[in-house]
Amino acid sequence: MVPLSDLPRKDIRTFTNALGLMHMMFGNMVPRSVSSKRLSGLTIVILVVGAATSCDRAAEGTNIRVAKNGTSENADLGDVSAGFVLSNIGTFGSGPQDTAMACSEGLNTTDRDNWLVQFPTPRARLAHLDRCGSFHNRGPHCENVWFTPDAVRDPLPFHGVTGEVAYGGNLDGTRDGAATLHSCAHQKFRGPTGETGIDNQFYRFFGCMNGFRGDAAAIDINTRKSVRQYLINRLLLEVTQLPGAPSGVVDVAMYHGRDPLQVDVTGHAIPYQTQRVDDGALGLMFRVRGHLTADTLVTDAADVYWVDQAPLLIRGMTLRLTLDRGGAKGFRLGYMDIEQLWASFLTQTGASLSELIGASGPSAYVALHNFADGYRDKRTGSCTALSSATDIEFVRARLRHNFARGGS
Repeated sequence: MVPLSDLPRKDIRTFTNALGLMHMMFGNMVPRSVSSKRLSGLTIVILVVGAATSCDRAAEGTNIRVAKNGTSENADLGDVSAGFVLSNIGTFGSGPQDTAMACSEGLNTTDRDNWLVQFPTPRARLAHLDRCGSFHNRGPHCENVWFTPDAVRDPLPFHGVTGEVAYGGNLDGTRDGAATLHSCAHQKFRGPTGETGIDNQFYRFFGCMNGFRGDAAAIDINTRKSVRQYLINRLLLEVTQLPGAPSGVVDVAMYHGRDPLQVDVTGHAIPYQTQRVDDGALGLMFRVRGHLTADTLVTDAADVYWVDQAPLLIRGMTLRLTLDRGGAKGFRLGYMDIEQLWASFLTQTGASLSELIGASGPSAYVALHNFADGYRDKRTGSCTALSSATDIEFVRARLRHNFARGGS
């Protein structure tokens, strides 16, 4: 027997990648050292990471199964965890309806569209450009209307989603979107399969911006590419049945990961790949309680910071995922803080991409506040967050702990 810890680091990585492929091919449970294991009539020799490994697991149907205490016995989710790595996350404007159905008023107007109306003659436009330098600087004192969106009022209206169908869930507990002590009045959606009372003002705000609509296949390719390319998107989900907890009650933790996402030739993430957990001070994003059935995982609502291109506060966030043999798919629901959302939108889009995205700062800023439907401010009576639903996908992964930034 050769302990894995005695191998060079490059051989360990080569081995763990090969082990992930073995999991894909055989779905086997593995011991901690070299041994023979007869599986489906085949004899194979297998190695496994030592005691620091967080989990070795395989899926049986839609039930999560794990190797318990380092043995090859199948067991229900026990004192070891089941792991997942983020493989895809939806765009700002993802929705079930095409543009004609979702945006009956048309796509949203841009900064340039509003500039042309604000300065209606060639002479007025030339004079403005001579004085202020850019059509983005439309404020009375040449203020940039993205950084100071309240400096001017757009002459053209903002176009939000007018369609009746959206993804999401009932977050405010009402059927009709009537105002409550904690929420503001808003129009409800219905779900794609007919469910009523859907809250998703996030989609209402972004759903008719040109840059967030388009061919579904192209959007899917782009979002998967983004998740693959940027390490900030390497998010790892770990589901653990704690000793003594009631059946189906689990601990759910999300961490930052340290490794590239392994994908096939089509750009789709490969199930049962190995991912190292960033166990440093900033590695843990959140930890909440979840409820696991044969094929679903629902987490309790909690305020969390979801780190994408920038940290974003999501109030009352819950994950609602459907599990299968290779991973999990579902939605991240919750309320997005509008001031942080605007700052993130400004950073990622703003004036430089406003024509491509299809938005104008002043009208977008007003609409963002008008669409806010959750977390009412007791002092002002205004709501401070948008209800949201973002589609999200994970593939199964073997998570390895005890790695921090700066380590190996």
